[in-house]
Amino acid sequence: MAARPFFGEIASARCLDWSALLITGYAGHLVDPAGMGFVARSVGLESALWMLAALLCLVPFCARVVTANRT
Repeated sequence: MAARPFFGEIASARCLDWSALLITGYAGHLVDPAGMGFVARSVGLESALWMLAALLCLVPFCARVVTANRT
C-alpha cells in the first residue's frame, strides 16, 4: 500500500494557486480606479476607456500562459 500524502501538502499547493489569484484580483480592485483616473487625466476619459477595452481583449491571449502546466 502506497503512502498517502499528508493532507496539508495537498491543501497548501491548491491554496497557493488560489491565494495568488485572489491577491491579484484584490490588488486590481485597489489600484485600478486610481490608475484609470491618472491615465484619464493625462489622455482623456474616452482614450483611457479605449485603452482599458484593449487590455481586456488581451486577457484571452494571456490565458494560455497563465494556465500552462507547471512541471
